[in-house]
Amino acid sequence: MANQNSNDAINRPVIFKQPGSEDKLTFKRPDHSDFHTSAELKANKFSGVRQNSVAQEWEIWTLGDLRAHGPLKDQDGFHKAYADVFCLDSVVFIKAEYDSIIKP
Repeated sequence: MANQNSNDAINRPVIFKQPGSEDKLTFKRPDHSDFHTSAELKANKFSGVRQNSVAQEWEIWTLGDLRAHGPLKDQDGFHKAYADVFCLDSVVFIKAEYDSIIKP
């Protein structure tokens, strides 16, 4: 069996064809962490925070290890996990509303 690179799935185009049509539409999956599988994130030693829209969860990754995850609606859980993973005493997130941004 040939050695398969974990990025092969990213670089392989997906071809969609309408029934009864010879026209093909090709879609190439973006090379961005939001579109990678967990195995690809692990292989690429991904570090960061992402929203997993399939599982409806937030995830905190460091060097390819999923360190914490929880439901998107659990903001307090995310803040606590973020502080725990990065050994912080507290975490303060500031939400800016578009209308409150000062315009020149």
